Amino acid sequence: MSAYCGALWIAALEAALAMGQTLALELGVDTAAEQRDFSQWLQQSRGNFDQLLWNGEFYKIDAESGTPVVMADQLCGDFYARLLGLPPVVSEANARSSLQAIKEACFEGFAGGRLGVANGLRRDGTPLDPNGTHPLEVWTGINFGLAAYYRLMGETNTAVAITQAVVNQVYAGGLQFRTPEALTGQNTFRACHYLRAMAIWALWATHTDWELIPGAERQP
Repeated sequence: MSAYCGALWIAALEAALAMGQTLALELGVDTAAEQRDFSQWLQQSRGNFDQLLWNGEFYKIDAESGTPVVMADQLCGDFYARLLGLPPVVSEANARSSLQAIKEACFEGFAGGRLGVANGLRRDGTPLDPNGTHPLEVWTGINFGLAAYYRLMGETNTAVAITQAVVNQVYAGGLQFRTPEALTGQNTFRACHYLRAMAIWALWATHTDWELIPGAERQP
């Protein structure tokens, strides 16, 4: 089990359960059996998630490898659940503790927060593998989604700092019309025109409580 996939699985089960309840209430569809299955899986998954992955400060990357790395996107599923008004994947205390560890290790501990949030570093901000690729990259879409998560949890200053660091990199590098997936501390980049960077609109959603984007009501 991994924190990333496990949290997404729990959020998906919450969404499926909510859809089943809506179908039953609004359309009269018999979803009783499905709701029982989803509820049972949820109960089992929630118990396993905390038991196997929580280390007292943040969620481990997985339950098997023993790696000490703090993964920036470990609670993506919790963000989605909270954003959609579903029951959170983890407790507020655990979410805030994890976000603090991510901020200190992967943002402030990586180039002093100038570049954005690195994908995964040790708790002290050092890399597990100095020659690693993905762990030492700043992924634009992951950063925008993570910034929206901080904003959703009321940590607006951190959300703005992360967003500004990434946007500054993109514009300073002349990449605003070919936004890449990955940026590095060596002024390199890869995977241009990557769609995950559109996660920046999650910041709009968390800032405005899902207000329509200006112009969205226009008809073609």
